[in-house]
Amino acid sequence: MALDYQTETRLRVTEKLRELSEKLPEAARLYLRYIADSRQPLTRLGYARDLALFFDFLSERGYGADPVKVKPDMIIEFSEYLALYERARKIGGKTVTVAVSNSARGKSRKLSAVRSFYRWMYRRGQIVTDPTALIEMPRISSKNVVALEPNEAADLLDAAEFGDGIPTDRGMALHEERKERDLALLSLLLGTGMRVSECVGIDLAHLDMESSAVKVTRKGGAETVLYFGEEVAAALRSYLVKRAAMKPLPGHENALFISRKRTRLRQRQIEYLVKNYARGAVPIKTITPHKLRSTFGTNLYRETGDIYLVADVLGHKDVNTTTARYAKVDENRRRLARTLRLRED
Repeated sequence: MALDYQTETRLRVTEKLRELSEKLPEAARLYLRYIADSRQPLTRLGYARDLALFFDFLSERGYGADPVKVKPDMIIEFSEYLALYERARKIGGKTVTVAVSNSARGKSRKLSAVRSFYRWMYRRGQIVTDPTALIEMPRISSKNVVALEPNEAADLLDAAEFGDGIPTDRGMALHEERKERDLALLSLLLGTGMRVSECVGIDLAHLDMESSAVKVTRKGGAETVLYFGEEVAAALRSYLVKRAAMKPLPGHENALFISRKRTRLRQRQIEYLVKNYARGAVPIKTITPHKLRSTFGTNLYRETGDIYLVADVLGHKDVNTTTARYAKVDENRRRLARTLRLRED
C-alpha cells in the first residue's frame, strides 16, 4: 500500500535528521530531542543543519567541537564566516566545492539556531554563561510585497495555456504535452494563495470539485480546506481528464500533479515551472511561487479589506505578520482620502 505524501515526507525527513544528528556533539543531539514536541521534523532538520555548520566551522578553525568551550568571540567569527564560505556539494553525482553566501535573513536563521541551543544549555546549567547573549542579530529590512498586476497574471496564465513566448518547436511540443497540468497548477496557486509545499502534497482525493474546494496540509501538519473560483475549477477539470489517462509509477498513484517521469511533481520542479513561464510573460519582475501567493493575498485584501480573512486563508498564525506584509496595500487605501472634496465648484 502506497504511503500518502505527508507520511512519506515525514519519514524521509526523520531519517535525514537521524543521520545528521549522529554527527553532532551529544549536547546538540539532546537539544534536538528536547524540542521534538514543539517543532516539526522539517524545522528540527533545519536546526540540525545549522548546528552542523557551526560545529564544522569550529573544527575547521581548530577550536574543537566541544560546545561548553565556545566563547563569544567564536560566535562573532562564525557570524562573519556566514557571509561567504565554501562547502562540498553533490551536483550531478559528483562532489564539488561551491561558494555559499547568506543574506541577512539567512545569517539570522543560522545564528538563531545556535543561540537557541546555547540558551537551552544555559537553562539546564551545562554552561555558566551564554556565549550568544551579547551577539546582535543581523538587521532584516522589511520588504514590500511583490505581486502581479491583473494584466501580468493574465499574461502568465496565457503563457501556460497557449505557449506564448516559447521559442522552439521542441519547446512547443513539450508545452502541448503538459499545458493542461501547468495551467491548472498556476491557476490553483493564484486562486488560493497556497504555499508551493502545500500544492506538492495534494492528492486526487483531496479535491472536491462539487464544492470547489481542496484540502491542504499546512505548516505544522494542520489540515485546512481552501475554496477556489470557477476559473480555477475549469482549469482543474480540463487537467483531470488528462490526469485520468496517466499511469504514475508505484507510490505516486494518488498525486494530483504528475511530472513527465510519472512521479509526483516536486517543489523545485514547480519553482522552475513558474519561473520559466514568468520569464517570458512578466520579464520586468522576478516571479516565484511565493509571489503568486502574495498576488492572491493582495487581491483578496483589496477586494474585502478584511486582514483577518487574508491571514486565515493564507494560514498566518499571527495577523500581525499579515498586516506587516500588506501594509503598503493599507497605505494605498488610505491615499483614497485625497479624493474627498472640501468645497463644491
